[in-house]
Amino acid sequence: MLLFNKAKLIYLLIGFSLLAALVPAQHTGVLFFLDQWPAFGLGISIFYLFNIKDKLSGLCFICLLAINLFGLFNSSVNNTEYKVAGIITFAIIIMGNYYRMVPNFVTLLGRYSYSVYLIHIPVGVYILALFENKIIQKNPALNFAYDLTVYLVVTGLAWLIYNHIEVPAIAYGRKFAQKYFNANAKKHSG
Repeated sequence: MLLFNKAKLIYLLIGFSLLAALVPAQHTGVLFFLDQWPAFGLGISIFYLFNIKDKLSGLCFICLLAINLFGLFNSSVNNTEYKVAGIITFAIIIMGNYYRMVPNFVTLLGRYSYSVYLIHIPVGVYILALFENKIIQKNPALNFAYDLTVYLVVTGLAWLIYNHIEVPAIAYGRKFAQKYFNANAKKHSG
């Protein structure tokens, strides 16, 4: 989508959203992603709501929102929790733009959430799961201690990645954008 003209990108996004809402799910093939598209489409709707300030932005937001809400509930994902979580997440993100949260432990963990997302499977599932044996699995106290240890290791690694890779990369990206694209980049609040 980055290759398309920004002025016409909205039409492509609306097209993908319509396809995702109306075409039966394909779990393989070129259109495999359409089943999950409505959740991403809601995120794109939020982007248009808060970042695009032209005459069509309101209409685009309403179209994307309506199509992707329909697509989310029409999806072949037969998981009510997934659908409810999508709506709640959408609402929280919108509210977060209007009501700033007081920094607390949860917002601190939120900073590391992308790093956790990136490493929780390779580190938490594939590497650390090698150490989980039948004794740990059958003993609730050991299993809890093991899971807590995995959580702490993943969170610690996420903290390192956030502070030593993500924050510097964001700062570099902003400088690069300002220098080469005259972008109006805000200072990272992390």
